[in-house]
Amino acid sequence: QVGSFLILKGNFFIVSATLGLTTIASYGLTLQIFGLLSAVSATIFLLQTPQINKLQIQEDIEGIKHLYILSKALSLICFIIGSVFIIFWGNECLQLLKSKTNLIDLWWLVILAIILTLELNHSLAATYLTTLNKTPFLIPSILSGISVLILSILSVIYSEPNLGILILIQGLVQLTYNNW
Repeated sequence: QVGSFLILKGNFFIVSATLGLTTIASYGLTLQIFGLLSAVSATIFLLQTPQINKLQIQEDIEGIKHLYILSKALSLICFIIGSVFIIFWGNECLQLLKSKTNLIDLWWLVILAIILTLELNHSLAATYLTTLNKTPFLIPSILSGISVLILSILSVIYSEPNLGILILIQGLVQLTYNNW
């Protein structure tokens, strides 16, 4: 949980300390919306976890494989469809709600959606691994979270603070190990 928090929310503290209120509001709102979408999408998979545990006990590898692939695919499809909706119509929906805050800029929104899709994918895989009573992702998750935080701090110290760079740091750190 600590690693996940640092990876997904660590940059928010840096954005809050270095970028303007408009950027903070946009980034925070964007993260909240994607967080809700991720939680709803993951629920499809998480509801199958007790059945996967049962199949683990029964050593039904084919049943596990089928349930894992189906529920993971449905979760990812749900997230991708939701992401496309957010990208194309998110700001319009916010205007209908009379929000004074918009989502982050379009291209960074697309990149963040891709990063968070990969995040959801490996998060679901990690959830599956817990059904085997294994957590090989513990140390990498914590190290990745610390790396995101350190690299983000260094980026605002040694360059002009930029939301896009902070988003890229999160994605690139995750691509080095956890997304695989």
